[in-house]
Amino acid sequence: MLVGRQHSGEHECFYSQAFSAAEPGITEERKWKKPSNGMVGVPVWSLNGIVCTGESYKQVVKLTFAHGASLPDPSGLFNSSLDGNTRRAIDFHEGDKIDKAALKALIRAAVALNKAKVKAKAKAKRTKAERTKAKRAKGKTVLQQIEAAVVQLKQAVVRIRQPNS
Repeated sequence: MLVGRQHSGEHECFYSQAFSAAEPGITEERKWKKPSNGMVGVPVWSLNGIVCTGESYKQVVKLTFAHGASLPDPSGLFNSSLDGNTRRAIDFHEGDKIDKAALKALIRAAVALNKAKVKAKAKAKRTKAERTKAKRAKGKTVLQQIEAAVVQLKQAVVRIRQPNS
């Protein structure tokens, strides 16, 4: 494996293939274009949110998983950014062997986590909507009770006004 900016195209091609093989629905786009990355941007792989970013440096190629701290890593691929509460990264150095099966499992776990987060957000929104609906229903119930009380009051007033027959 070659490391360095001049070989970043090879790496990105490999990673693109690895990500799409692990999760066919994953998309790749370029973000954060700046002079330090030749204005080509950083490759970002996403599915229901960012899964991973990739960057090439002189001595290392880095894959940073957006929510890596929440992912299981039984193969011990994460070797960088281990102190953070959210992200974890894998630094690949010249000559490193890539455990493709472990990388694929990590990608799938990251996508599953993103899907779970989206599902949880949707559930929270539904719950909020259901709470709003319940409040409205309760409001209608109170309104119906008031309306019923007004009807009873009108009936009582009518009875009072009627002379005893």
